[in-house]
Amino acid sequence: MMYLFVDTETTGLPPSHPSHLAQWPRLVQLGWILSEETGDVIMQDADIVRPEGYYIPDRVTRIHGISTQQAYEQGIS
Repeated sequence: MMYLFVDTETTGLPPSHPSHLAQWPRLVQLGWILSEETGDVIMQDADIVRPEGYYIPDRVTRIHGISTQQAYEQGIS
């Protein structure tokens, strides 16, 4: 048996009752690990997403450490 663990970083949390798609947070980073049942890692990766039409708020950057500038420079489309 294998396990897939997925982790995301975003631009924040949605408001309690978002009425428009633009109010939802955007993906900043996607990471994953595929492991054996024993916990041995088979594969892993993490990618930063290039922000297109949005920015990463400073308050959120302080949490996950990914700035808008870093995402533009290192992110993938």
